[in-house]
Amino acid sequence: MFESLEERIEQDEKKDVSGKDRLLHYLAITAISVVVVGGLAMAAQFVR
Repeated sequence: MFESLEERIEQDEKKDVSGKDRLLHYLAITAISVVVVGGLAMAAQFVR
């Protein structure tokens, strides 16, 4: 399907991503990060 990784990267870069999709992506990453960091902080307090 692809001759090389370079062609695959070029095709991926050409994809149009709407602002709404990008915003949802970053919001999801932020929410997951908050949950993970919060869980680690709670675990650290619980161990004390």
